[in-house]
Amino acid sequence: MAGRKRYRVEAIPNKGRGVRADVEEIKPGTEIMLETPLFSIPVTVHPNDWDSDAQEAWFDSERSGNTSTIANAVHAFPPADRALFDSLYAGDDPDLTAYDTDVARVERNYFSLPTPDYTAIRIVVFRETCFINHSCRPNAAVVQGGWEAAAPDNRVIALTKIRKHDEITIDYCTNAQTYTTAHDRAQQFRNGPYKFTCDCVSCNANRRESDRNRAEMLLRRKQLALAEPANGEVPKMAVPMAPRKVTGALEWPPTVPFAYDKPLKEEAGKKMKNRDCEKRMWLAERQCELLVAEGILDVRLAEAYHVLAKAYVRNENFQKALAACGNGIAILTATYGRRMHGRDLDEMDETLREVCRLMREKSKWFE
Repeated sequence: MAGRKRYRVEAIPNKGRGVRADVEEIKPGTEIMLETPLFSIPVTVHPNDWDSDAQEAWFDSERSGNTSTIANAVHAFPPADRALFDSLYAGDDPDLTAYDTDVARVERNYFSLPTPDYTAIRIVVFRETCFINHSCRPNAAVVQGGWEAAAPDNRVIALTKIRKHDEITIDYCTNAQTYTTAHDRAQQFRNGPYKFTCDCVSCNANRRESDRNRAEMLLRRKQLALAEPANGEVPKMAVPMAPRKVTGALEWPPTVPFAYDKPLKEEAGKKMKNRDCEKRMWLAERQCELLVAEGILDVRLAEAYHVLAKAYVRNENFQKALAACGNGIAILTATYGRRMHGRDLDEMDETLREVCRLMREKSKWFE
């Protein structure tokens, strides 16, 4: 990124250091930061197995001295990099040894990246990205690329419009944490390696509404078969059986039930198929609406738009299908790009081509 930096690193009240916008306006999709890591450490753990237990075991091994990967990496630093590393947050425990402090600095500031063949991961600490604080409603996203390189690059992309002096934030939550309550997320953040309290709207002023939204998001996600929750169950929360009414959304179930006025089985089957299509369309619309309401504007919203586009196609609403597919493609191209989400983009392109083909066929049919 040439020219003046769009951000500055400074002290943030009650947060330590953070990153603020330093230009008048940063538009969505703008690259805020581009940097190479301070160091990258290979770890022979499959990405799917790199859960909280595996992370804790790896760092415990480093602290106990059974392995010394971090010590070797830090020992190789030139003086300027060592000074930068020593300035990273390591917690508030005054009894930590110098070695344990180095391990704590990595534990509280690292990103994990899969290797190109997706068989292992790398622990990576970036020079300034590590100062970006968390929000459950982030205005930026971290995009790692160059996985094939020894030192992958890191980009921070704006998800929303960011004004001068606004704090730039990213989402630390795992996919499972996204759907938990504000109370549960707060406990995980306080008890985890980061030791902080989130001050976003979803965790404070609007926490009750946000908890309802996120519980319903998990329910709709499960119904749409985007992914199964970690434990295979819908959380036991007060999710209304009949979803809350929202302006502009379809109401499901319909207020007027489908009338099976003909006794023929094929007619009944056709009506049931229409009912299923409309239900899926409503679910996909609702999921997109909930994601936007919670400020989750990243790849998860792009996936939901793609599901919505396919639901519109089944319902032969091609204009809305084009719009939904275009929204999903716009999110991925403006933020993550083809290098990281090429497969998702290819699938959306295929859906877009299918919509165009069906629209052409329908127009010929009316000629």
